[in-house]
Amino acid sequence: MRSTLLLLTLSALAHADSSAPSPAAGKNDSLVACATALPGDADGDGIPDDADKCPHDPETWNGVDDGDGCPDKGRLTASRDRIELLDPISFEAGKAELAPGSRPLIEALAVALAHVCGAPLVEVQVHSDARGAGEFNLRITQARAEAIVKTLISLGVPSARLRARGYGETKPLCSESNEACWSRNRRSEIVRLPLK
Repeated sequence: MRSTLLLLTLSALAHADSSAPSPAAGKNDSLVACATALPGDADGDGIPDDADKCPHDPETWNGVDDGDGCPDKGRLTASRDRIELLDPISFEAGKAELAPGSRPLIEALAVALAHVCGAPLVEVQVHSDARGAGEFNLRITQARAEAIVKTLISLGVPSARLRARGYGETKPLCSESNEACWSRNRRSEIVRLPLK
């Protein structure tokens, strides 16, 4: 099964919130806690070197062994620029109900979002393939985006940071009429919105 890519475009708009604390520049490509750089934290991940099992490699905040100070690969990989889910967020067929197996993935996403500096406003986007009626695809993707947002809020992500948007089939990644293309077009993405 292909992986679902959720993009969290943070660096592109980083200049928009100059008051947000930032991790040690150039040292850390991982999502890190928004804290003032501490003396004795060589990799800038917010974990003091004496408690950091990997003091020269920053922690990957992804719900797997967070706090040990080491990069790892769990249900997602995270960096300042993006969050890539390694499995798709699944729903019950034809419904906006999350499949039971998707909750751990959304829990990992909530952990990653909690460690994004600058508390960005993000849009949870859900897209469909071209099969089905256009109006239905818009409605179901909107409802699915809202289901993801509702779950993130229940996991402690502030609602003021989240927007749900279903795009239906309006933003395809490809246009072929085959399962491979349809699978690419059925996706969820998380994109940082411009600060107003």
